[in-house]
Amino acid sequence: MFEAKCGLKAEHWLLYFPIPPLTSFQGEGKLTMKMPSKSPPVCKKVLDGQGRELLQVIVPVDQNPHFEQGLKIVASYEVSLFTRELFYDPNVQIPYQLATQEELVIATSDGGSYILTNPEFQSYIHSNGNLLYRNPTEVREEGIIYAQRVYHFISENFSVLKDEAKDRSLLCTIKNKKSDSAGLALLLCAILRCQELPARVVYGRLVKDGMKPHAIAEFFIEEVGWIPADIAMMIQKGKSLGKKQDGKLPFFGEQTSTFLALHYDNGFQLDTLKYGVKEVDNFLSIPFWVSGPGDTKSVQSRSAWKEVKRTKVNM
Repeated sequence: MFEAKCGLKAEHWLLYFPIPPLTSFQGEGKLTMKMPSKSPPVCKKVLDGQGRELLQVIVPVDQNPHFEQGLKIVASYEVSLFTRELFYDPNVQIPYQLATQEELVIATSDGGSYILTNPEFQSYIHSNGNLLYRNPTEVREEGIIYAQRVYHFISENFSVLKDEAKDRSLLCTIKNKKSDSAGLALLLCAILRCQELPARVVYGRLVKDGMKPHAIAEFFIEEVGWIPADIAMMIQKGKSLGKKQDGKLPFFGEQTSTFLALHYDNGFQLDTLKYGVKEVDNFLSIPFWVSGPGDTKSVQSRSAWKEVKRTKVNM
């Protein structure tokens, strides 16, 4: 639920909502909008520069005059969440999620938060080269061994902030040896990308604990598919559990049905229609704009998340 109040005379409200993507643990999602009005909002699916699906929502006040001083709208997400676990059994063939060439290019690219060629970042990789460099033999399924080595390195050398990080940049995380789930997932993905292993941060919310914001990593292995890795959960809970009998670390290659994925990676260029193109880092809060005569600084907003219904399906 999103709610906003303003001191100006609103003419239009504009909001963007992420459409849940297909992941290694989540089916494609459905997003519906409701608000206390006879006239529905104008909704349009749009794609950003990386092909991420968003829902653009416009509420014209001339059709909804009671929204002149504020707006209330409810976004409902419906997704299929799967429990996944990475294992090897020669007698069992599990279908995997294919990746398009465009996805792989994006998941190995530099730029934005991924400052892969930055001298300070490269120096950090080099200073820990024995652990962070990928061996020539670590290709195809052996790439999982490399990814887990990096995963273990971060879990042993970094901590998780209790609150949201003000600065998730790679250099800040490396300097402070700590960040929130998104900052640590970014670090994991950046190191893997440096060694040409496709990786991306998945932003979303935990489907428990008040639906707190959370982020995990996914990396791609040929003939296996996208593999989830929750580095923050590993640091918070997994270190006390130790390795499993098969040598796999907790929260690596596994995902329970407790995480709602909202989008991949950060950095969105959004058309505000009236105020030009604005950059939004992520959708852990709902970006919106209101136009009309008056003081735009008087606008206040809040959002609340809750799980409404869960249906368990045995497969």
